[in-house]
Amino acid sequence: MKRPSIALVACPLVAVAWIASAGPPPARAQEVPAVFDRVEEDWELVIGEPDLLAEGPQITTTMSPLGDITGLFVALNLNYRSQPSYQPGGLEVVSYDGDRVLGTSTQRTSRLATEGETITWTQSLRLSGGLLDYEIIVGNSTTWGRFGQGSGANLAVRIATGLESMTAYRPTTSVSYSGPGWQSNRVSSMRLMRVRYYNGGMLVSTDETPRSVNLGL
Repeated sequence: MKRPSIALVACPLVAVAWIASAGPPPARAQEVPAVFDRVEEDWELVIGEPDLLAEGPQITTTMSPLGDITGLFVALNLNYRSQPSYQPGGLEVVSYDGDRVLGTSTQRTSRLATEGETITWTQSLRLSGGLLDYEIIVGNSTTWGRFGQGSGANLAVRIATGLESMTAYRPTTSVSYSGPGWQSNRVSSMRLMRVRYYNGGMLVSTDETPRSVNLGL
């Protein structure tokens, strides 16, 4: 079953629908540090009742060193893979420059099938020596078990870039451009739980502000 709209879910033209409905940033949100070279986001996704026949729900998160996703950004696709063509199930990381695909990484092929399943993971973005590294670490789920770093197969991409800093990064951008692109009614909740900032391998700051994705229900 082909889902062309899902394959394009991370592109700016589709994602703008999420940012328009995401609302203002939380009042308690901490300021982004002035200097950092790595940021980690802890996510939590709770599935309602999945639909095996219709291959849903299907979810995407995005993460960018910039303040938007018109340039470099990375998408994590859950319960579908979009490259080089649509396939249901599994996990996929895709790096983009605007709507141009730069690289991909995939893991697992199983489809969501457990009612009430909670999925947690950390997604990391690091800038060093002209390279932007994105990876999934500490992923846990019922459907896919452990995934990402430490599970025997990494979910990661590397991008060569002229960027000199990630100070334009904002967690609100990640939340605004993330969400279910198919069968959002089968997602109970989706939250960015916390954000950690590092510089030179040392923890600089932790933002404990939970940020909920607007599911558009």
